[in-house]
Amino acid sequence: MSSIQTIKIVAHFEMKTLLRSWFFRIFAGLYIVGLGIFNVAVFVESSGAPWLYRALPAAIPYANLIILNLGQAIVAVFLASEFLKQDRKNDTVEVIYARSMTNGQYILGKALGILSVFIILNLILLIMGMGFSFLSADSAKGIGEFFLYPLLISIPTLVFILGLSFFLMTLLRNQAITFIILLGYIALTIFYLNDKYYFLFDYIAYKIPMMNSMIAGFGDLYEIIIHRGIYFFIGIGLIFFTVFKLNRLPQSKSFKFLPLSMAFIFISLGAYLGYVYVNLKKDVIVQKEQFIELNNKYSYQAIVHVDKCMIDLEHNKNEIIVHSEMVVSNNNKESLDTLLFSLNPELKISSIEINSNPVEFIREQHIIRVPLTQGLDPGIQTSVYINYQGGINESISLLDQNLTDYEDNF
Repeated sequence: MSSIQTIKIVAHFEMKTLLRSWFFRIFAGLYIVGLGIFNVAVFVESSGAPWLYRALPAAIPYANLIILNLGQAIVAVFLASEFLKQDRKNDTVEVIYARSMTNGQYILGKALGILSVFIILNLILLIMGMGFSFLSADSAKGIGEFFLYPLLISIPTLVFILGLSFFLMTLLRNQAITFIILLGYIALTIFYLNDKYYFLFDYIAYKIPMMNSMIAGFGDLYEIIIHRGIYFFIGIGLIFFTVFKLNRLPQSKSFKFLPLSMAFIFISLGAYLGYVYVNLKKDVIVQKEQFIELNNKYSYQAIVHVDKCMIDLEHNKNEIIVHSEMVVSNNNKESLDTLLFSLNPELKISSIEINSNPVEFIREQHIIRVPLTQGLDPGIQTSVYINYQGGINESISLLDQNLTDYEDNF
């Protein structure tokens, strides 16, 4: 029998066992009924539900999975830690361990079986939320992106909490102590750690901005993937460590230390992604400090007044292509020898013209300096044409915030 087939069989019987559990049935039933009532209520204006739920098609599916993720992160602790205790209680340990399967096949099958049941529940609630959201034909555009929610929200959380539960259960061999430690960790994360250090410890993804826009998609999908990858890979690493620590003779001596090597690789990968994530956040702070310093440098320099501005903008996938025509005037008492403008630093300028004549310019981050061969006297108007294209660097926003207390906008 192939390894994959063995894993499938173990997963199949784990799913059947889990679906027969009244604990899981009650949990799933309460969530389906409770979130169904919630979904109906948000469309009743008299309920006082925020307009956001009716405005954005992604709001209800997102809310459904976030609320579910909080509950399943706790319930998964109970179900995952049962895998050793229940086998011993039913006196099936020797029967299972005597089978011709490796420790890896047994543990991976158990994990896959639990994951499969929870993923089915996630898909039911996701589709239910989408059904309430897509009340207009226009809303159905980009529907495929909503199926990223289980991948980004639920699966990393479940893999992490399963791996942690398996690891502690094989290490401590006491379900009660495992419960206390894990529930204490979850409570600490929810009530204290989740907003610390740029939300690094928020394994439930409760405060990670994931609202999907039909126009702009996810706010920063790369950053989201990095954050969720931390817990996904650490969870896989802990599952492999459980394989190594399982109190059962391995089927092959040559592969005895392979799970330990895999555990080290995956946990190291998760730790590296944590390092990358924190550096991404720190880089934002550094950029903001640079922008503020540059603003302060030119804060007392005289600038022109924009009397008229016409913008011809074209969207090109993730970029914009812009031709800007401005009429500016010198409302200062002295003549100006340099024009100062501000433009998002991610937008690249191809040319600047003054009165249809190309001119040289100097770019410092978001500050653009245009030296004039002839000064602009007080009360005089001139025409400025700027061509630029590119994306948007959002780090330049919210520069008025105190950077020592700065946090991403939830």
